[in-house]
Amino acid sequence: MTNNITYRIVCNHRTGKYGIKKVKQNDWLIEPIYDAIQGQDLENCHDTVWVKRNGKFGYLNITEKKEVVPCEYGFPIYFVNGGYAEAWKDYKAGVIDRNGKVVVPIIYDELQGRYEIVDVPDEEKHTIVLEDGMEKKVGPNAKHVFCGFAGFTNDGKAQAYDENMQPCEFADWEQYWFDDDYQWCEPENATRSVEEIEQRIREEYVKWRKMGGGMPYTHACRIDSDEVDDQRQKVIDLIYDRRHKMNKSWVHNKENADRIMRTNNLLNHAVEKAVKLGRKTAKSVEWMNKVPNLDGYCYETEVFVYPQWTNSKSEVGYKSALPRSKERNKLIVEEDDCHNHIWNIIAAMNDCYKVDGVGACFYHAATSGDAKEWKLKELLMDDGQSWDELIHYPAYMDCYFLVPFHHLYCDLYNYAFEDLARMNDFRVRVNVKLETKEKS
Repeated sequence: MTNNITYRIVCNHRTGKYGIKKVKQNDWLIEPIYDAIQGQDLENCHDTVWVKRNGKFGYLNITEKKEVVPCEYGFPIYFVNGGYAEAWKDYKAGVIDRNGKVVVPIIYDELQGRYEIVDVPDEEKHTIVLEDGMEKKVGPNAKHVFCGFAGFTNDGKAQAYDENMQPCEFADWEQYWFDDDYQWCEPENATRSVEEIEQRIREEYVKWRKMGGGMPYTHACRIDSDEVDDQRQKVIDLIYDRRHKMNKSWVHNKENADRIMRTNNLLNHAVEKAVKLGRKTAKSVEWMNKVPNLDGYCYETEVFVYPQWTNSKSEVGYKSALPRSKERNKLIVEEDDCHNHIWNIIAAMNDCYKVDGVGACFYHAATSGDAKEWKLKELLMDDGQSWDELIHYPAYMDCYFLVPFHHLYCDLYNYAFEDLARMNDFRVRVNVKLETKEKS
């Protein structure tokens, strides 16, 4: 809403590009030249919004009909915290102001906002835990106050900037950024190698399976007990320690980002294939609508995408980015049981929907062959902005992460970055369900 005028973001279906119109008017206020506009799923927009064109982001003033910040950055522009925005360019991060002026040099491999918890006086006190684990007495209306930005480089340099974007010293309460405060689930893992932790995972996983863990809910002999649950948690804790150990040595640079992007592209291709197959299958079995005695619904078509391997070499030909060496050969596991592969154990331990014991990183079910049920962009929740939580580094500015990869790394699994970079196989599966009842 601007000056009592309501705008709407509209897609030109012929070109697939977005522009802006006034409500109840058909003429374009902003021509449809953008790949995405902030809040393109909303009816209204504000005076200024981020826009995306040719894969790069800028900032648009609607009333002035011009880009205040040209589309040359690798991340959506959000002017918050006193009118400053994080900006990515050439795989580095910095800060710009509302005029597009660079106020923090675009030279950092990681950029974070600095926020201090400020007490509100004359209120009843209570205790909160800070990010560094320390406790602090605050009032019920205590809030995080923006203090500036903190920039970090891969070679260990760090610089703080205050709320006016002037270089300053880090405060005492920010020491957690420089301390390795990870609490090992098994303290011994701090000195163990990755291979030793993986062996512990296999051993504890086998114990859990022998105790009855991992059986489906429909299994007649499924066992629920505190002992089984405790054993399952032990495996999960070891997987967390392994991930932390591996991620400590991972460098967020362009070379590694390209490796992650390869996996992301493979996954996106698998999801596109799954949706096409699902749509085609659903359409071809519409005759099931005529089956007598249907129970509740006509039929349901399900599609899954999930990673799975028979051993450390995928069926499509595993090729590691790591050089062949004694250390590399130690990682190769040749057991016949696919669950001995560490990646499959990790996949089997999550709580998401599982297919053959392996969690799906994409799932969709539809009860008709209607094309609207199979719109790829809607299923991926693609709003023009990358889902990059927990991988928020400028080295990945070319990687367009969507929901499946978000699930694969953030929500459902506990793979390390090196695991993601080495994945070479995603499976697509389509199921059709039909349930009927016999009339008595």
